Amino acid sequence: MLSINEKYITDENGKRTAVIIDIEDYNKIKNMLEKYEEYDTLNVNEDIAKALKEVERGQVKPIKELFGDI
Repeated sequence: MLSINEKYITDENGKRTAVIIDIEDYNKIKNMLEKYEEYDTLNVNEDIAKALKEVERGQVKPIKELFGDI
């Protein structure tokens, strides 16, 4: 788990309005987000929808038939 040393900026009522983090933590978070951006969730959703339609049409095979007794 990523440990982040954050500091908060608050308004006059004590409500947190902003966060300050160390540049090292920022760079770690930025790198993590860039890795996640590589995954295109639109295609994943399309693949799931396609698979569900194949199931509805009966275009599936039992796992045992596909892989045998692995």
